[in-house]
Amino acid sequence: MTDDTSNAVNSGPVLSSSDMPAVTAISSKSGTRSIDNDYLSNLIPELLFEILFHLSTSDFLSLVQTSQRLRKLTRNNAGHICNQAIKTRYATVSALMEAKMTKGWLTLTHPSILACEEYMIKDQWLRRQLFPQRFALELNNKIRLSEPGPLYLHALEEFGDQVLAVFQYHALALDAPADTRTLWRVNLPFMMEMDRLIAEMLRVANERPRNRRLVASWRER
Repeated sequence: MTDDTSNAVNSGPVLSSSDMPAVTAISSKSGTRSIDNDYLSNLIPELLFEILFHLSTSDFLSLVQTSQRLRKLTRNNAGHICNQAIKTRYATVSALMEAKMTKGWLTLTHPSILACEEYMIKDQWLRRQLFPQRFALELNNKIRLSEPGPLYLHALEEFGDQVLAVFQYHALALDAPADTRTLWRVNLPFMMEMDRLIAEMLRVANERPRNRRLVASWRER
């Protein structure tokens, strides 16, 4: 899935590379035997990052399990890799959703998105308290898309095109050039569609064991 940066929606400025944290290089100790002899394992970090920026999170998760050096390198530079992948492949969508840096990660920060996420989690908790037997098997949302980590990138991979299409469709319905603040503030059909997408993103993020492994693989130290 690639991001269409040629659309007419006014998305505002995209974060520059100056916002990125410094890359942590990994050097092997002298006298130690190289663990990995494959091509990727022996690339310098800068070239390896360029490859990782274009991998899906599922491919990335599989790749890092093949090499101890890759696991260490990606864990030490997890935020940098994820942020650059978002900027490279989903710059427009990320700007439309007003992603900002939080603890070294690009994360969702738009008040409407945060409110939707908070409502869903509280609503689920209340239903569990009122009807514990009825909702005993219901999904328990523990992963938040607004938390710093790799799940925002994973959500963009699965839903980025849909989010962009919603913005473009409702922007075309406006008499004036699209202003995302206007869409969020007064366009009820737009807000309802975005609430539906955020709800689906949150559901998918929590229902797949692979996503919990993804979070763990980036956060382990």
